Amino acid sequence: MDKTQKINLWIYLLILLAILFAGGMGWSFYQAGTRVSSVVDPSYYEHGLQYNRTQLEQQAALESGWHYFTTVAHNYFEVRLLRNGNLPVSGCNGKLLIRLPGQLDLPASYEMEETGSGVYGVELPSGLEGEIQAEMILGKDNNMIKRNLLLTLNGSSQ
Repeated sequence: MDKTQKINLWIYLLILLAILFAGGMGWSFYQAGTRVSSVVDPSYYEHGLQYNRTQLEQQAALESGWHYFTTVAHNYFEVRLLRNGNLPVSGCNGKLLIRLPGQLDLPASYEMEETGSGVYGVELPSGLEGEIQAEMILGKDNNMIKRNLLLTLNGSSQ
């Protein structure tokens, strides 16, 4: 009689373990289906649809020999865009996307203006300090350079 009680006890423990496992799995599926991480980009699919086009434009820029130099001074971001033979690349459209502290979901967009032959710049918002995430986009015709940058700023005078 003692032996049958032990067997019955093990069966009940295995059934309880299976129920706990199924309950835990159900809870995790519910959590995964109802909660969305704040890391998800609201325009994820828009970025994905442009992926191939962006790659082709960047490849065209590399093949044409584009290279650039960036500087930040006195709240002003400047890019010098050159091609083979250090010739300036004029007539580009440029944009600087800055992820402001506390607003990491949507970057602030600033249009760059051509200030000289192959020189593009934009005034940065005042009061920025520390390391700021930014994305630089420069393009002309079917060529484009798109780079992620980490700007190190130290207040009003860099």
